[in-house]
Amino acid sequence: MEQLLNMGFPQELANQALAATGGKSTLKATEWILNQKSTSSSLPPPPPSPCPSQPRKTSIARAISNSNSSPDSSSYRFVPLSAVTAGVKDVRDAVEEARRWKRSGKRTLLFLDEVHRFNKSQQDSFLPVIEDGSIIFIGATTENPSFHLVTPLLSRCQVLRLNPLQPCHVAALLHRAAGDHENGLPCSAGLPVRVEEEAIDFLSHHCDGDARVALNALEVAATSAAARITGGNSGDKEIAASVTLDDAKEAL
Repeated sequence: MEQLLNMGFPQELANQALAATGGKSTLKATEWILNQKSTSSSLPPPPPSPCPSQPRKTSIARAISNSNSSPDSSSYRFVPLSAVTAGVKDVRDAVEEARRWKRSGKRTLLFLDEVHRFNKSQQDSFLPVIEDGSIIFIGATTENPSFHLVTPLLSRCQVLRLNPLQPCHVAALLHRAAGDHENGLPCSAGLPVRVEEEAIDFLSHHCDGDARVALNALEVAATSAAARITGGNSGDKEIAASVTLDDAKEAL
């Protein structure tokens, strides 16, 4: 249940999926939800959230999946797994399910986050289904794949290196977060937020090119600034918080 809720599915829908699939496999429950969403428009929409959030870890893999040149976009199915939480059974279920879908003409794009956490035998288990075309394998890792992936798997993959962002790119993201009243700082802080340019400049140059580090620090700084001027009560929407350079330094 917890994994389904962390994926952003509402609890009622997660309960339905677990009941329909026997409650033994998160993967099967996820597949049930996605299949229901693709075939029915009667599912209850997720409850509105004052601060909707979007995942970041699988964004590139989803972009690749959605950009395939096939005229029939339904010929691919996207299955995300994390090596942190997935076990041998989850991998086996994903592989068996991929082979069943392949017989019906639909290939599986399997995304494995933190792939370096899988041991040699777990990584080797993907080789047969990569060879027979049952899955398109995409793995993400923060480690050097030359040292943490087995040679047979690495030789069947194309390595794409994600370079650190430049300060100007990070600054643009921080400015956008500061001005986004639906998903950005005003939502997190509970009131309007002004960010001094010195704070933006400091965060963009000291986050090691990692936008998530900079955004998290900016959010902490904004929350602290809001608490400072409201005494912990952000109900007064007329008050605006000001994020200073000192706030940014302390948050980072």
